[in-house]
Amino acid sequence: MGTNRCISKNVVMKSREAYNYLHEWLDKQQLEDTSLSIGPKGSYFARCGSTWISHGLPKDLMTKLERNKDEFTPVHVALGLHGSWVVLWSDGDLSWKLKNSYPGLAQSDALTGGVGQVLFVALSPFEEDGYFIAGENGCSFNANLSSRKDCEKLQTLMDDYLRVRAKRDNVTFNYPTKINGMVQNVSVTPTTYEKRAGDSILEIWRQRRHMLLRKENVPLIGAGAVL
Repeated sequence: MGTNRCISKNVVMKSREAYNYLHEWLDKQQLEDTSLSIGPKGSYFARCGSTWISHGLPKDLMTKLERNKDEFTPVHVALGLHGSWVVLWSDGDLSWKLKNSYPGLAQSDALTGGVGQVLFVALSPFEEDGYFIAGENGCSFNANLSSRKDCEKLQTLMDDYLRVRAKRDNVTFNYPTKINGMVQNVSVTPTTYEKRAGDSILEIWRQRRHMLLRKENVPLIGAGAVL
């Protein structure tokens, strides 16, 4: 027991020192063209321009970054559970290892659309299948949120981003979203915004009933369904 406590204390101290260094490093940057990712167990990746620093990254990810450092810049890194990661490179290509986490993402084609198709990726450090992806064709995410307010905030952020992109680039986005098991199809054009149910009324009712009957969601029954 004493040994475990000592190890835990050392990990905390190293993470604290690493975060102090991150704070100092960011203070010296102009914070233009910047990417910052915070991962599990005190890990992080920060980039400003072509310069980057990191702490506590998985060994295979660190090897990948070091191997490509003279050829490509890691534009963005997503850090997830069990040492999983995704890297967006400066040439538009991607590298990833999900390590049996995020099965919904692994089974989709979100990461295999081709060079330059993915613009941003986030992996939840708490949920096995929580993720967010922004790409050339829209956004895709899966999240189990505890309140209606959180759902609305996430949806608003994504909608605002796509409205700006649609108007700026004169393009249309059609994409599905899934929050707490509920699927909706969203259409964003340069001038309009539309959201519609992705399943039949009966299927939506079944999903909602299953969600509310889960033990952790029983308190939500009195407050209404979370969408």
